[in-house]
Amino acid sequence: MTVALSEEDEGKRVVDADGTEVGVVADVQHGTAHVEADEDRAEEMKTRFDAGEYGENTYALQDDDVASVDDDRLVLAAD
Repeated sequence: MTVALSEEDEGKRVVDADGTEVGVVADVQHGTAHVEADEDRAEEMKTRFDAGEYGENTYALQDDDVASVDDDRLVLAAD
């Protein structure tokens, strides 16, 4: 299932498939969510996702990287 990311997702927490928080959506542009990663998860996320545009600890999520979106979080698709 593909999830459509939008500006409404800015500020939401990002969690992995196990529910562990990995960062926060800093910005969404053209279907790409730029996520500010928690310091202890930044390197792991950068090996899995493209680098984001907003700083050293950011990464970019595409629609198909996200399993689901609810009112306060994005859940990453399983590896």
